[in-house]
Amino acid sequence: MKEIIFYGAGGFARANYTQWIAQGLKPVCFADADTQKHHSYFVCADGDTMLQVVPLAEAINRYPDYTLYVTVDPNNLLPVTDFLLAWGIPSYRIKYPGPYERRKGCSWLGGAPASFLAYTGDRICTCCYVDREFLKRAETIEQDIINAQKFIGNRINDLRNDRPTPCDKCPNLVDGIFLQNPKIDRIGINSYLDKTVCNFRCVYCGVEEAFHKTKDGLETPLELTRKIHKAVENANPAIALSLSAGEITVSSWCDEVLEFIKEKHWATRLLTNGYIYKEKITELMQEGIITTVCVSLDAGTKQTFAKVKAVDGWYKVIGNLEKYAVVHGALQLKYIMLRGINDNKEDILGFIGLCARLNTDAMLSKDVFADRKLSQSELDSSLLFIKEAKRLNVRVLLLSEFFYNISDRQVLEKALQSE
Repeated sequence: MKEIIFYGAGGFARANYTQWIAQGLKPVCFADADTQKHHSYFVCADGDTMLQVVPLAEAINRYPDYTLYVTVDPNNLLPVTDFLLAWGIPSYRIKYPGPYERRKGCSWLGGAPASFLAYTGDRICTCCYVDREFLKRAETIEQDIINAQKFIGNRINDLRNDRPTPCDKCPNLVDGIFLQNPKIDRIGINSYLDKTVCNFRCVYCGVEEAFHKTKDGLETPLELTRKIHKAVENANPAIALSLSAGEITVSSWCDEVLEFIKEKHWATRLLTNGYIYKEKITELMQEGIITTVCVSLDAGTKQTFAKVKAVDGWYKVIGNLEKYAVVHGALQLKYIMLRGINDNKEDILGFIGLCARLNTDAMLSKDVFADRKLSQSELDSSLLFIKEAKRLNVRVLLLSEFFYNISDRQVLEKALQSE
């Protein structure tokens, strides 16, 4: 019988050790790269057990017929796995406690950490990339969810077994650590379903190219919201709502949908360009119903904002952000790094300064349509973004698993983790 070694004797292991034991994992010791932990004793959160922590080489020498379970935070599973492989641990000996595995995937194939279903016209999709695949809608929302879940499962199984798939052409497919069997945890309703035209013309927008044209004769977005809620109100795990892809505040149905999610107390993530302020949105943020309002500002100066958005609305948007920012922790400002447009010091420092003033997180992204490999200037700009955010104590959220290639992601994550 193979002995189980747990690699990673940190806080994540302490918090989860008891449940791993309940799942049938019984380690003989811990290994860890931190020399200060060597030959100490690991104590789990409830103090129920004590195991020695030793250097990796010593653990393997003691237990040559071993299986190594990586017991670190899920965000660190990939770099730790790469370290172990480089160290010389055979891949077949590396496993993960809980529902994770190493395979190809993306944010919507087990890395978000769950999966996503979006209603777009008379079809549904489970992908957030422009070359997406659509499924025909079924007669009920319940069947749509079943069909989407089956589609995701089949696609993951194909990727797991190295069978060719349309995903192979996607620049966002990466080798990583993902959930084995992700469940749909969010359903999106796109703001252009009633053929509403957005009030911005962002240079990177791909809505018209990416999504199926809305057809006449479909239910209204409010009717669709009601149907979805009825289908998922007892879902396990809970399914949240996402209002995005277009601009909800210019939609005729906006107020009615906001009132409905307030009535149902339905956890909702909302994307808006911030040009039109809705007091109802602030109210729902204060009540914890709208958990996140994400605004892709993409600029730190008035001039660049107008260049990106094709609208001279910088001061109006900033004024509205100040109103949303009264709810601490719910507003996120996004910065899509655009080559030759906003990848400059003035805009980056202006944006981070605004995040600091409003006490919001800064979400760093890149153009999904651009090359996954960053140019040196883009990489330098992204590193400046992170450095300035650290200087001003602004938390950076990096959409790394979806938009960046492995080498760029490692550089950016290292910068985020450095002191």
